Amino acid sequence: MKLLNTQFASTTETTDVLSFSQIETMPASNFVDSVSSKYLYIGDIAISYPQAIKNAIKDEDLVDTAIQKLLVHGLLHLLGYDHQTPSDEMYMKKLHNNIMKELMVEEGV
Repeated sequence: MKLLNTQFASTTETTDVLSFSQIETMPASNFVDSVSSKYLYIGDIAISYPQAIKNAIKDEDLVDTAIQKLLVHGLLHLLGYDHQTPSDEMYMKKLHNNIMKELMVEEGV
């Protein structure tokens, strides 16, 4: 993840999830070709398994739950949501929580 951040996000820190939008003009948008024209391909999501384990321990979650949270977070980024401002962060967190509820993923298992 450090290497991906260095290459595509202009930071040398590690992170738990990265999203690469298909519609952006960066080279990372071509990680995987669309499988079929009948599917909407919006981009790639990279999840750090070691960071997911750390998140699970911190949040007292199962690792599967931590990965599901990261997947939803990455998907929201692919759909254009961000958390650069406090209001954007609050809105994205609300969307994230609603999606997790719809998926019936309980917090703090």
